Amino acid sequence: MLIAGTKSIDNIGSGESLSVKLDGKTYSFTSNDAVTEHESIHVGRGVTMPFSHKTYVVPEALVREVAASQVFLARVRLLHNSYTEGKCSSLTLAEAKEENKELGLELTQKQLDAGNKFAAVSGFREFVRMMDATAW
Repeated sequence: MLIAGTKSIDNIGSGESLSVKLDGKTYSFTSNDAVTEHESIHVGRGVTMPFSHKTYVVPEALVREVAASQVFLARVRLLHNSYTEGKCSSLTLAEAKEENKELGLELTQKQLDAGNKFAAVSGFREFVRMMDATAW
């Protein structure tokens, strides 16, 4: 089971509304959910973050391929032929600098490594590696 969605209140389309691209190879998935779920989470100090999502069933082989991939992109198709997409794999230093140049931030590789760990990319890969381990 995989939950995919947006960081806003949007209605996710029907049909093949989730696409993932792993190292150039694309996969599309259809949700069994008839409607988009809309929720919000409390993130502290009176701030809430709305989000919308649908649930998808993906094969275990895809989970393993995600963990082994170098580039992992995801796209969620919304209603009215629009979509939201993003990179789910670790950023390179050049990509991070490009994304943050308007903010005037000078990033180091050490800061980027910490950010990539926080984004759970490294932990996800370790989890998949441990799925086959005989001793945890």
